[in-house]
Amino acid sequence: MKFTATTVAFLSAALAVQATSANEARQPQALITFVDAQLQASYTMYFPADGTLTYTGETLVVAHITSEGGATCTFFGTEGVNSTIVGQGTVNVDPPQAQYAGSCLAL
Repeated sequence: MKFTATTVAFLSAALAVQATSANEARQPQALITFVDAQLQASYTMYFPADGTLTYTGETLVVAHITSEGGATCTFFGTEGVNSTIVGQGTVNVDPPQAQYAGSCLAL
């Protein structure tokens, strides 16, 4: 079977993309839920657990943040209150405020 340089380059690129996708799929993530004070509205996001700062893009005023566990996470409120959760649990945000970003690191 005869391969040209183009065929070899194409197969090499395809394998590299597949390896990258597999590695990205295995990156740990933290599942976080943000809830308002009346427990009537919420949103849930996955945060990479590699220390990356991730912006929420949300404006909901949050009173409670819950983590499913597996990471230490810190969230940054629009009024200056930072909230940290270690592992599984819930933290109250006082005073309640929108969370503009967060960062998680796997335990």
